[in-house]
Amino acid sequence: MKFLQKIIINLIILALTVPVTAQQLNMMDGMVQYQKRDYPAVIVQMEPDPKTVKKAWEDYIRREHDINMKGIGFLTNKDVLTAEEVSFPAISTKEMDFYTKVIEENDATKMMVFAALGYNIPIDKDRNYKEYIAMKAVVSDFIDNFLPAYYMERLETAKSAVADLEGDQKDLRKDIEDNQKEIEKLRKENEKLQEKLNETQTELQAALELLSKRRTKLQTIKDQLAIINR
Repeated sequence: MKFLQKIIINLIILALTVPVTAQQLNMMDGMVQYQKRDYPAVIVQMEPDPKTVKKAWEDYIRREHDINMKGIGFLTNKDVLTAEEVSFPAISTKEMDFYTKVIEENDATKMMVFAALGYNIPIDKDRNYKEYIAMKAVVSDFIDNFLPAYYMERLETAKSAVADLEGDQKDLRKDIEDNQKEIEKLRKENEKLQEKLNETQTELQAALELLSKRRTKLQTIKDQLAIINR
């Protein structure tokens, strides 16, 4: 099942139009410095932003392992999440301090998980092989659960955006069609008005000619009356 989930993750990552460097999902062994000490760490590089990763990780650790991590929450967003002097049976039978550093690096999120046993003894792959591999398995299980859900949510958001835009386009096309119908209606009305205008222009010309004739006739009558009355 995890193998299938990883295939799904890779397919979704490849399908998303984000920079190639941000798409890469890498899990590796490395070192991290915390409070002036070096700790062996399970390191994961991924695309989701640090705050999203921290919230998901804190929720996962609390839900799956009944451990509350400090450093993320209301008005709190620290680079390092901590759970000190806790029982973490999935990793060790001993009480431990469990840490996670999450930062942005090279346009990606770098998640570093590390821990210490007893008197601040770092869990090391060589000295504490079983515990280190168990810690790595916890991180792997988180990634298997988190990333498919994260990319599926982004996919659904993208699908919703596409659906909204398609709906907007449909509405706009209808508005254009309605406007074209209105334009056609107005064009026909304008044609009728132009015909009436032409008719009135003809009538006006005839009326002006008639007026001119009557003015001429009136002047002729006045001239004739003037002659008679001399």
